[in-house]
Amino acid sequence: KHKEVRYLDIHEDDQLDEAQMAKWIRQAAALPGWVP
Repeated sequence: KHKEVRYLDIHEDDQLDEAQMAKWIRQAAALPGWVP
């Protein structure tokens, strides 16, 4: 693991809050250094 990397473990039987996941992805995409 790296101190500047965040991890999220999702298992196939987990309940997923899609709105929260989309919010996290938008936040991560806005961080400096991320290039699609």
